[in-house]
Amino acid sequence: IFHVSSHGNILGDGSYTTYYDRLAPSPTGNLGAAQVNPGLISFDAVNACHILVIVDTCYSQGWIDSVKKNLTVDCKGKQIAILTATDREHKCWGMTTNSRLMISMNLKQIRVPEGGFLTQGLLYALNNVETTRDFYDIVQKVFPVTVDFMRKCYAGASPYFRQMVFSNPQMWLRPVDDPSEPCPGGQQNVTVN
Repeated sequence: IFHVSSHGNILGDGSYTTYYDRLAPSPTGNLGAAQVNPGLISFDAVNACHILVIVDTCYSQGWIDSVKKNLTVDCKGKQIAILTATDREHKCWGMTTNSRLMISMNLKQIRVPEGGFLTQGLLYALNNVETTRDFYDIVQKVFPVTVDFMRKCYAGASPYFRQMVFSNPQMWLRPVDDPSEPCPGGQQNVTVN
């Protein structure tokens, strides 16, 4: 699992970056930030059968675009799922400390905890959705519940944040040509062990 919950931005050349750490102000007074460029990330050397990338940042569909461009034959046998909080056009939102946002899920009122709406929605869904042990089945069943959770968060928080627009979360699953093909770890690529 690779999880990022931070700030994201589209750069001048159209590429995407995530700011993962705020640094001290520079001598000019500007706040600097360390960055992760998804265009430089490769899963070739990852010796895992199932890779889940969760990006809870603004404009985060850029991760899907970048990872798809970088897939090589060395990713053969790997199931890769990417869940993003937004498309390339939207900002994402979340709650800060002492959130009082309440939403209704399955006829129960729950308080939305601190954190990004995608991250909190995934945590809710993983604890409340029946799935099989198949990796892609888990992702495909959890994502719609996550999106529903996010919609309710946006609707509930909108009166307080007028500029808030639903973020259009995205899901991408790497196509696997032959599910029986062994993954890099040697086991069959059909269930999570």
